Amino acid sequence: MNYGNAPYQPQGENPTAQPNEPRPNPFYGVYKGVYCFIVAYLVFGLWIFFLIRTIGSILMVIDVVTDDDNDKKALISRAITQLVFFIVIWVLDANGRYMGAIKQ
Repeated sequence: MNYGNAPYQPQGENPTAQPNEPRPNPFYGVYKGVYCFIVAYLVFGLWIFFLIRTIGSILMVIDVVTDDDNDKKALISRAITQLVFFIVIWVLDANGRYMGAIKQ
């Protein structure tokens, strides 16, 4: 094209871009989506895992209390540990959601 005396007008997808300016990454949305999926899967999976372990521990305590065994103290302490783990994760999860809601 002949522009006569007009200054150079670059052609392309971003005519205002400088020559050294990096092009936008076309996979940015894909990376972000995969990252969010992995984080959500880990958080939700851990939450469900500890919920199931906690329910199992409570059922185990009920079973142990009604049964005559030597390992009662060990099993009850393990179940209490599971319960504390679950409560801590639940509180952290709720706190994270609350903070996320505040930031938005």
